Amino acid sequence: MRLFSIRKTEIRLHPLVFVVIAGAFVLGRANDFLMAVLALLLHELAHAIVSCAFGCTLLAVELLPFGGVARIRHANLSPYAEFCIACAGPVASVVLGGMTAAAGYFFPAVALRLRAFLAFNLTLAAVNLLPALPLDGGRMLRCLLEQRMQKAKATRITCWSGVFFGTALLGLCAYGAARGTYNYTLPVMGFFLLFAAIMELRRAPEAQLSAFLKKNDGVRAGEGVTVREIAAHESMAAEEAVRILSANRYNVLRVLDASMRTLGEIDEGRLLVGIARFGAGVSVGEILAFDRSGRM
Repeated sequence: MRLFSIRKTEIRLHPLVFVVIAGAFVLGRANDFLMAVLALLLHELAHAIVSCAFGCTLLAVELLPFGGVARIRHANLSPYAEFCIACAGPVASVVLGGMTAAAGYFFPAVALRLRAFLAFNLTLAAVNLLPALPLDGGRMLRCLLEQRMQKAKATRITCWSGVFFGTALLGLCAYGAARGTYNYTLPVMGFFLLFAAIMELRRAPEAQLSAFLKKNDGVRAGEGVTVREIAAHESMAAEEAVRILSANRYNVLRVLDASMRTLGEIDEGRLLVGIARFGAGVSVGEILAFDRSGRM
């Protein structure tokens, strides 16, 4: 639900947030809820500020029942830029937590009132540093893995890490319940992390198409795109070819035969069109042949 807009940046609330608000007021925890919202907004604002420093455009800040998302439109960001943007939120939460602790130490009269804000900031930082997508820690880990492997593989690894940690939180909750200790936060966090990680895995095959469309929009807007040429044997499956594409460059595949002779070239757009028409199992050689025959 859209609340309002500031300079074309929307502030949105997920419908389930209203359920959390109602529960907070019923339980007499309205002040704690406001502290949590403030900590969350400042966390997302840190992401937004750093992303704007890298030339991105902030479209919206969306508050979810147990977190938030800064919707950002960006050109082709390098792994370094993505790492800095992901890191900004947890760093801001830790800094705010430290400042709150210092304020409580030097001004004991307000220490009790600041305790909730301190706890929310430290919890927000700790949870987001888990190395699991879609959390900030997962995005940071993916950026580091991209130094050694393709982004698609790094995404799958961090998504499965999200599945692991989500399942672990649910298991920890079940273990506590079996011993007579009940915690209502852990199962909710575990469920949302598990659900979000599975959704990221399901969206993974669409990531290359999304990256291509962003590059295409950038070119139409007059931006420059670095070209990356890749050699691929004609028998390579198109699905495998997509996995080796770089999201930060415009990819051109040079198709080779068994004698390492160049049969032709397929750009990234033609590869994706070929997959859409003939399926992911088609070879790049077949796509090249269809392309040359004018049937694409």
